[in-house]
Amino acid sequence: MIDVNRLYSHLHEVVRYGVRANALYEHGRPLIDLVAPSDDHSEESYSLRALLTEEVIRQGINRESATDAEALRITLAVDGTSSVLRKLETRRREAARIYGVLPNSFRMHHEPALLRDLAFQILALLISRPQPDDHPDAMPTSHPGMTP
Repeated sequence: MIDVNRLYSHLHEVVRYGVRANALYEHGRPLIDLVAPSDDHSEESYSLRALLTEEVIRQGINRESATDAEALRITLAVDGTSSVLRKLETRRREAARIYGVLPNSFRMHHEPALLRDLAFQILALLISRPQPDDHPDAMPTSHPGMTP
């Protein structure tokens, strides 16, 4: 069973870089290994697991309220290449505007709450996904919402 606190911690670790697959590939191995574990350590498998992890995070964000989802998309640099290039402080400032708070207040109070809730949403997705019949620990070839 995945520990939601570890999931939260790994999400927090990648906030600076964002959660697009390319950023996860470079900076999010612990998150990838937690969300999409595999015994296959090849580069191809790791790339696919980075893509799967991004998709699971996107699905978790989509389960949030519209306001919280928008703030998470901005903070985690989910949408568009330009958001990935913006500094975290800029993304936090934009997300803070959504709630009408100062960026530091967003960083100290809203961001941790949003990430913790996202961790629970991701956990709900992970425990509901079917495991392959032939090997319970194998990486799934498809995931709800993804085509193989």
